[in-house]
Amino acid sequence: MSILVVDDSENMRTKVASKLKKENFIDIYTASGEKQALQLLLVAAQEHKTEYPRT
Repeated sequence: MSILVVDDSENMRTKVASKLKKENFIDIYTASGEKQALQLLLVAAQEHKTEYPRT
């Protein structure tokens, strides 16, 4: 599972989305600010919760 946060401009979104579809990324999140980006990452983490054993 890969999450990418990019700046929220239409040009960047289109460019990144087409590139990532070729590389089989699952989700693309856009955010206009760092705080919003962190919130989106938290939401994504909850939606795609995967438990990893602690080492």
